[in-house]
Amino acid sequence: MELKQVDVEKIRIVGTQPRADFDSEKMEELVESIKELGLVQPVVVRENGKGYILVAGERRLRASRKAKQGKVIVMVVDADEQKSRRIQWAENEMRDDLKPLERAHALKAVIEDEEKKVGRKLSEKEKEQLTGLKANTITGIFRVLGIEDDIREVEKARRGGLTDSRILEKAASLESKTLRKKFLTKVAMGDMSGKQAREMIPALNKCDPDLADKVISGKMAPSTARCHQEAREQSMIPAGAIDYQKMEKSLMKLSDDIERQTLAVQIAVDSLPKKLDMDEMTGMAIASSVKTYILTLDKLFQRLTGKSAFEK
Repeated sequence: MELKQVDVEKIRIVGTQPRADFDSEKMEELVESIKELGLVQPVVVRENGKGYILVAGERRLRASRKAKQGKVIVMVVDADEQKSRRIQWAENEMRDDLKPLERAHALKAVIEDEEKKVGRKLSEKEKEQLTGLKANTITGIFRVLGIEDDIREVEKARRGGLTDSRILEKAASLESKTLRKKFLTKVAMGDMSGKQAREMIPALNKCDPDLADKVISGKMAPSTARCHQEAREQSMIPAGAIDYQKMEKSLMKLSDDIERQTLAVQIAVDSLPKKLDMDEMTGMAIASSVKTYILTLDKLFQRLTGKSAFEK
């Protein structure tokens, strides 16, 4: 490896770069920085005839051109196309600012290059050694490729917004394409936090489409939807046979009644022996039975609302 200054126009960008999109605001900030200070971090290139091919640092190179820099500092490496991809992967993984799809494609290219080189499929351990990632992380990243068309369609309609790789990896588990696109659109719109989105997916997987739609639209809590689904499955009632909107209102009213009754009974428990003028052992037995009843009520309340009646 060697450092040198070369003409910007002698560096070619070929179509193997991991990054497809650049944040325009951050690009302008980098351009202004280069105008003032020059290019602080060199781009990585490999020789190609009388010129060079970019290996890593595409954003820095493009910003240097916009800043009208005649020459830039480069690090020249001895690398073929396969090694170049590994260098690109390493640099971008350290920066951790690739979009999920870009990251997935870059990882796929690195692994496929190595498999071509050795003439066989890599084992999980070999993939870990090659990429520096755990096997389950690699599997999760590759799941995103399975829903690439959905991601690109939603991003095109919403102009981005799908940048949380953990959400996209979990979204890949949604079997219904229609449901998956509704969920991704909701995420892209920024209508829920990352935590809310990740916690919603297990409920969507377990619920019938009509209940899942209500969860995504925010009309029904995931815990309530799971309760409806369990009731539906246990009673073997076909979807659409019950007006679940009316049932939900009734359940919520019932949960309010349970909360009031539970708290009232709990307050009364401590004074039972004194009020009923009974011996301590009898009072304790009755109190124990009442407390069991309280816990039963509270379990039902939790199934209806997702929280304990005693939570503040």
